Amino acid sequence: MKTLFILVAILHCSILHAEEKPLPKECLTECTTPFGQELGHTTNKVIAYSNCQAHCVYPSPVEKDGIFLGIKWQCVEFARRWLFTEFGMSFPSIDFAYEFWGKIDHLVAVAEKKDVPLEKHLNGDLAIPERGDILLYGQDLAGTGHIAIILRVDRRKKERII
Repeated sequence: MKTLFILVAILHCSILHAEEKPLPKECLTECTTPFGQELGHTTNKVIAYSNCQAHCVYPSPVEKDGIFLGIKWQCVEFARRWLFTEFGMSFPSIDFAYEFWGKIDHLVAVAEKKDVPLEKHLNGDLAIPERGDILLYGQDLAGTGHIAIILRVDRRKKERII
């Protein structure tokens, strides 16, 4: 099984647990795109949805096949949903994306109920990220961090699509 790389930097995202509620005002105002709008999809058809803006947290859980993936439409939820769809894997619960670096040292192969260790690399490491690797941003912006999945690497253009 592929080992995923992890890098650390800065951005925003959060995870909370609660029941369905009306959208909070932060999810209705100053939106870059409306909350829940489809932004696109990956090659394996995992849809990315807008969460409006950095301060929008809608405490509604997303599940697939009975597996908790995260809070609608936060970055941790997208990362879990992509890993589950692509590899049948998930990771233990975290409250904020920045916690991944310090708290998560493995993924879980859901069907096999088996831990798959992660290999961590700091910024500046010589390891080159590959498709499926996890990219982490630290707590510096918005206090919550951000998690992203490397979707494509084009070595000729020296380009990485996240």
